[in-house]
Amino acid sequence: MLEFTLVKDIAEQSRLKEMYQYEFLSDIESNYVIKVAEQLVGFIQINRYVEEKFINDYDMERYIINDLGDENTIVIEKLFIEEKYRGNGYGTLFVDWVKTNYTGGRILLCSLYEVEDFWRYQGFVPVEYPHKEYPEDIYETDVYCYVEKDLEDLSTTLSL
Repeated sequence: MLEFTLVKDIAEQSRLKEMYQYEFLSDIESNYVIKVAEQLVGFIQINRYVEEKFINDYDMERYIINDLGDENTIVIEKLFIEEKYRGNGYGTLFVDWVKTNYTGGRILLCSLYEVEDFWRYQGFVPVEYPHKEYPEDIYETDVYCYVEKDLEDLSTTLSL
């Protein structure tokens, strides 16, 4: 049985931080764990979008940012699946669960190079923006966005 659970207890958050010292991030608004038959498989960490924090945290200062998010936007800060459970579709199920439960806005994330194909497969597209110093040139960032619209409409949605 698959179970997604919001971690509300500070002691459980501390336990997760201790178990996943390098993977588990601090100062996250919502931490969810995924369990299969009572076995911890992984976790996902989500924050509300705050433009200034997002721009600073993800080194986006060099880009011209316009309408990247609003009060309905969330940021997937971290998706982590235990190595022995990878390749079983749990990451996909987790992302589908997030898309279902966080409706009505954009979902942003900053992807590692190694998992960009995974996020593209999930319907996320890379955000492209002009560089402040060279506005005629468009650069693809490692920031990915999912919007509840047809993917054909995303280029219009994300354009400046």
